[in-house]
Amino acid sequence: METGFSENISKLRKERGLNQRKAASELKISQALLSHYENGIREPGLDFVVRVCDYYGVSADYVLGRTSIRETVLSGSGVRNEGENPSVLDRMAQDAVVLAAAILKIVYNCGGDAAEAALNYIISAEYRLLCGIVGPDSELISPDTKRAEILSEVDMKLLCLEISEELARRNIKITPEILRGIISKNSYKSFESVISKIEGRLGASKADKK
Repeated sequence: METGFSENISKLRKERGLNQRKAASELKISQALLSHYENGIREPGLDFVVRVCDYYGVSADYVLGRTSIRETVLSGSGVRNEGENPSVLDRMAQDAVVLAAAILKIVYNCGGDAAEAALNYIISAEYRLLCGIVGPDSELISPDTKRAEILSEVDMKLLCLEISEELARRNIKITPEILRGIISKNSYKSFESVISKIEGRLGASKADKK
């Protein structure tokens, strides 16, 4: 775990004006364990990192010291009680985060033109979705942004092909072994679970259409 984690959870607690006893109680751990986490004596598991993100309303990248951006894309409203199930939207948001993390890890490890093309694909796809949701007259979309060139569906398919060809030229084949090597063990298990759920959902959707 990066050293930023211990510093950040201590800073977040103090910003809220909480003592360790209060924060530990609401995070469902002992005060002694929280003290160890804050002093970098022990490393937390993934479950606790997620709990901290929900509790303080920050992103995992922020709490791990990987970015200065605090916002989280998840809709958590505090720590859930033990046994309480997350909503369907919460679970889907978690799935989206897991997939995004795996994709970005793959992209960065490809390097060069392949990484740039893949990031361009992702950003353009997100922008197209945003434009579709908020509408062309939204104040969120500036005049300059409206004039920006958006990749068409055909262009995106061609870009996927270019990325695949670039990876082939570099003799890079994304295998489970490679993916396990660039993301944590817990993240890979989550990735497998998400992929399985998505394939199951898509399979059911195809069956319904028949």
